[in-house]
Amino acid sequence: ALEEATSDGDVEGATSDGDVEGATSDGDVEGATSDGDVEGATSDGDVEGATSDGDVEGATSDGDVEGATSDGDVEGATSDGDVEE
Repeated sequence: ALEEATSDGDVEGATSDGDVEGATSDGDVEGATSDGDVEGATSDGDVEGATSDGDVEGATSDGDVEGATSDGDVEGATSDGDVEE
């Protein structure tokens, strides 16, 4: 065996299960969550500050910009899209 190998044949600096040091027990890089997503990402892999459906924060559940009604019209517009007089 090579001098760099431990008694069980793994390269030095590897954990007992053969993963590189600094990796979690499931082999993900340190700073990654248990499901392998980058730190600061939610459990479903969206970037932090995004809602559960991946929309940018400040957007409603259907992805419209805040201050827009449920049908996407600008606030202060009637349901048919005309500007309030």
